[in-house]
Order: sequence, then C-alpha cells, then structure tokens
Amino acid sequence: MTVSAIAIQEFEEDDFIECTQQTLEDIRDFNVYEAAAEKGDPSAQSEVAVMYFIGQGVIKDIPTGIKWLEKSANQGDATAQHHLSLMYNRGYGVRQSKMEAKKWFGKACDNGSQSACDEYRKLNQK
Repeated sequence: MTVSAIAIQEFEEDDFIECTQQTLEDIRDFNVYEAAAEKGDPSAQSEVAVMYFIGQGVIKDIPTGIKWLEKSANQGDATAQHHLSLMYNRGYGVRQSKMEAKKWFGKACDNGSQSACDEYRKLNQK
C-alpha cells in the first residue's frame, strides 16, 4: 500500500469515528430535549422541532417538527411563534397562509419579538 493510500485510509477511519461520535452526541442530545419537551418545556419543544427539521439526532421529519413547534408556540414561546409564522408566510412544511402567518407574527410580537413586529407590520401594508 502506498503512503498516500495509507493516509487516505487513516483519514477516512478518523473521519468515520468523528462522524459516529457526533451522531451519538446528537442522539443523546435529542433524547434529553425530547424528554423535557414531553414534560411540556416550551424551549425544549422548540429545540426538538429544529432537530426534526434538520435531522439532527433523529430522522428528518418536517411534519413532526411542526407539531413540536406548534406545542411550543401555543405555550407562548415567542421564538417558536416567530418561526411558525415564517413557515406559514413561506409555506414551508405547511400550507401557505398569510392569515396564519399574521396571527403568529402578532402573537410573537406581543411576546416581545421585535422582528415579528416588523414582519407583522409588513403584512398589514400589503
């Protein structure tokens, strides 16, 4: 085996080990957040939603992510409300609805999200 072939093999093995370790950490993180989310923690529910959206520690599943985001948003989490409004505004994972987007932008604004207030104002101007 050539020196470069050995170096590539070692790189691939190291890369695989690093990837596997990261995957295991992601799964552990997901399990911790999911346990808290199931107990009703809105921040954990938002985190679980994002993990489902990007497939971190769990198989990517947009509809399940949306369900978790809705749970968090319904508990008054401004960040979740803002993210949900953006999804409705753009039609990402949900049927596009400017009315739903406006509703969630308004709630997020009421809960202190200035960027949601700005988006709400933009929708009112259209």
